[in-house]
Amino acid sequence: MPDPLRQTISATEMAGLLGVSPYVTKWMLFQRFARGIEAPRPDHNRLDWGIKMEPLLLEQAAEDLKLEVATNRQPDGSQIYVRRGLLGCSRDADIYDPQRGPGALETKCCFDYKILMQEWDGGKTPPRMHEIQLQQQMYVGDGAKPYEWGTIALWCGGDMIYFHRKPMPDLWKKFEQEAQAFYDEILAGREPEPFGDPVEVPLLKQMFAKPTGEIINAVEKFGEVEATKLAQRVVDAEYQR
Repeated sequence: MPDPLRQTISATEMAGLLGVSPYVTKWMLFQRFARGIEAPRPDHNRLDWGIKMEPLLLEQAAEDLKLEVATNRQPDGSQIYVRRGLLGCSRDADIYDPQRGPGALETKCCFDYKILMQEWDGGKTPPRMHEIQLQQQMYVGDGAKPYEWGTIALWCGGDMIYFHRKPMPDLWKKFEQEAQAFYDEILAGREPEPFGDPVEVPLLKQMFAKPTGEIINAVEKFGEVEATKLAQRVVDAEYQR
């Protein structure tokens, strides 16, 4: 949820500020903060379904992880927005570990396996925008102190997948720098390019890099039978994609 007072960059907006969000660009953020023009909602109701399923996912996460989970969803459906400097967030929930203390818990719903394969690497790696969102939630913490850990809880087809994360101090520093630079641009009236800046932040590529493919001779490495099975799995994966 964006900051209703526009005093901070929210955790979901940060991915747009860094140029890695498919939903919002830096130009769109400028329109919101400088001119009060809100971006349109998606033309589907998956977001609504995600909100409806959120309590069930939090309940399941508490059961699976054997930890206390406190939802941030209020009786009227709103969420409490927490600010720290020029950054803010509205977490789905806080999660408490006796050893690590409080952490940030963010739930995500994936409604088809095509998205799971394309955007979540088959359930192995979250999209960078979600990684950034969780890291900022950890940075904001309770508003005074950051959280030392966080978890993304993904639901897809009845299965839960958990991604546990530690702080990335270099990324947190980048958050602060980008937020300050953005507010400076607003004060100076420097409107960004409407089609987005052709940038790919090197720090993000370094932190969220995916390993490159390795070319092997599968017959020599595994034998003809296993190599044939591997080839069939590759064909099946491409078909599902």
